[in-house]
Order: sequence, then C-alpha cells, then structure tokens
Amino acid sequence: MTTLTAARGDTFTDTAGRQPGSDTRPAPRPRQRNAAVPAPADRIAKRRAAALALDPVVRAQLARLSPWPLAAPPSLTLYDTIWPATPEAGACWTLAAGLFGPLTHGVWSYAVTLCFDTEDHPRQFIVSGATTATSEGVSETALATAIASVRRGGPLRTDSPNVLPFVL
Repeated sequence: MTTLTAARGDTFTDTAGRQPGSDTRPAPRPRQRNAAVPAPADRIAKRRAAALALDPVVRAQLARLSPWPLAAPPSLTLYDTIWPATPEAGACWTLAAGLFGPLTHGVWSYAVTLCFDTEDHPRQFIVSGATTATSEGVSETALATAIASVRRGGPLRTDSPNVLPFVL
C-alpha cells in the first residue's frame, strides 16, 4: 500500500520545546551508555553502499516513466553529507527531459529519494512528480506502487518562453 503524505509529519512544538496545550517541557531523552555512534564518514559510506545496491532497481523503474526511447537514463545523486534539514534523505535519482519549441521550452522530471532510518538502514522511497507518494518499504514492488501513484499525476513540468517580452 502506498500512502500520500505531506512533506513533513512532525509534531509542532513551540520555541521552548512544549507541545501545544502543555505547560511543561518534555522529558529529555535518556542517554544510551556505550552506544556506538558511527563517525559521519562511516554513516555516509553505509548509506552510499545501500543506495548503490538499490540503484539497478530504481533505474529500471524510473526508465519506464520516460516517454521517449532515446531519453537520457535516470541519474543518481549520492549525498556526501547528512543534511540537518533532511537527515533521512541519502540519495536521489532523477529522470528529466527538456522539450524545445519555437517560442517556449519545457522541462519535466520525476525524482525518487531514498530515505534512511536512524540506524542508516534504507526505510522508504519518496517519489515526486506533479504529486508525491511514499513507498511502504524499499522493495521493487513498493517502489513500483509508489511510481504508479505518481504517474497518474504526471511529471513535474515547467514551461518558459524562449525570448524575453519586449518592454516599451
């Protein structure tokens, strides 16, 4: 089953860390003793290996979205850091094409982002086009279901004129 979700499902808190309607601070998280925290380079390497293992599956699924047989193959971007704003994202595949006409040009794209859990294991895919779907795991079937959901809405598309309008 594929679920469509908002960009973030976080619980809102105020600047003091309290949830709405509460007048006390949340209890701090207990620290784990002797918990091995991998160095960032180790975490990146672990995520990179997982993304490369899933690469053939994602490329095969994304290639099916291409309307032209000679379009460029999907490209993989391996993240070289864990970004604080989106720590779960570790890799992204993009399928894009440009359409050029005499007066306008258009760019359309689909993207698949691989998300990881807190232990850097692949958790799910987020597939984006004109709409967004989240997979229920990282299997080929889960990805195909999410891609089928997004395919119904079509690609993300942007059209622009080739010339600037004359200003009088």
